[in-house]
Amino acid sequence: MPLLDLVKVSAGYGHRRVLHGVDLCVEEGEIVAILGANGAGKTTTLRAISGAIHRAGQITFLGRSLLGSSASDAARLGIAHVPEGRGTMGQLTVAENLQLGAYVRRDRGITSDLERVFTYFPVLRERRRQYAGTLSGGEQQMLAIGRAVMARPKLVLLDEPSLGLAPLVARRIFELIGTINRDLRSAVVLVEQNAVAALDISHRAYVLESGRVAVSGASTELKAHDGVRRSYLGY
Repeated sequence: MPLLDLVKVSAGYGHRRVLHGVDLCVEEGEIVAILGANGAGKTTTLRAISGAIHRAGQITFLGRSLLGSSASDAARLGIAHVPEGRGTMGQLTVAENLQLGAYVRRDRGITSDLERVFTYFPVLRERRRQYAGTLSGGEQQMLAIGRAVMARPKLVLLDEPSLGLAPLVARRIFELIGTINRDLRSAVVLVEQNAVAALDISHRAYVLESGRVAVSGASTELKAHDGVRRSYLGY
């Protein structure tokens, strides 16, 4: 049984449907990329998984249906959602943001995981007493991912983690996503406009077009797919 399984999922906003019968699955410890043009339904897919919008069809996580679950329910089950725009609490310090990420936990490993986050992102240790709203874009993205790590999630949903970042910072973010996946064995669903980087880091990928899955398969196969290469990889 997959860790996450979507079967004929539809979702949207009010009367406007964005997803039309999406099938998608994620295995434990896997990185799955979702590619597509603006408006294809990538962000909506993540919101449907996390319970942030109304959806229909079948969504199961660890064998349990998520359709009746809210975003807070999903968090308690082990799903961490890092939205586009990062969603950090600007009026809280870096340390307070990280502690907020662990609010669903009741174990004694929080201190060691905080140290793990500071090892991944040394700049956050230096900025731990600084208000999150004063951080640079790259530092805020690191904080958002670090806050997700603090939840010890089984699944991380990442929406455009490289958006607006300098190339060197974006490269470092992708490297750390791979490190977190290996260290924590957390599965990752990655929505990313940088299709080359997304396919480099992921095991499998889905391409959405107009709210439907157009192509899916191993990331190595999609790199060689003529339509994907022409439309998303630029060669």
